[in-house]
Amino acid sequence: MANTEVNKHFIEKSTIFLAAILQGLFLTYFVHPTSRSAMIAVVVTLAIGFLATKLWEQHRRHRYVTVLLVSGTVGGFGMALGRWLDSQLIPAHHAHFTTNQSFLGHILSFEILLMLIFCIPACEFFCIRHVVAPSTGKRILRSFECHGSMLAGMVIGGYLLSPFFSTMIDAEVLVAHFSMVTGMIAGIWIGLKLTASLI
Repeated sequence: MANTEVNKHFIEKSTIFLAAILQGLFLTYFVHPTSRSAMIAVVVTLAIGFLATKLWEQHRRHRYVTVLLVSGTVGGFGMALGRWLDSQLIPAHHAHFTTNQSFLGHILSFEILLMLIFCIPACEFFCIRHVVAPSTGKRILRSFECHGSMLAGMVIGGYLLSPFFSTMIDAEVLVAHFSMVTGMIAGIWIGLKLTASLI
């Protein structure tokens, strides 16, 4: 049983680390950096990956750390991978919420689809103690409210936070990504707080 727990913990930490690293590498690809800035981006990405694994080790002490890390790393990686697919299949699909691109067109993109496909199962697998409820129906309701608030936070963050991030970051793709990931993390945290009080 002890070995099973150790193996599970290793898999969880490895997943968080790899998701953070791959997310950073995809974002680096989008900004077409110079050799020097690419090296800096890789170093920063590795640092973020190690920081995420260190935070993961504290997840039993601090409520919701697990969910926030999973949504920010695994969900963020799904979003970055989806944006790459969108750019390959629909080259013009680089716009974000502050442009003239239609809202429906953005929601139906691979960027949003893969974020959900990656994030929801990962949250259900890694964050099981945060969606546990007395009955199956209440667990489904809690999960639905949690992930619904995550998606709402991502959309709202994409709109409201882009002007803030654009003052610090020159690359439009990074502004859109960081705005949506930040909103997604805030949304899922709010969703967890609400469901904790409602269920």
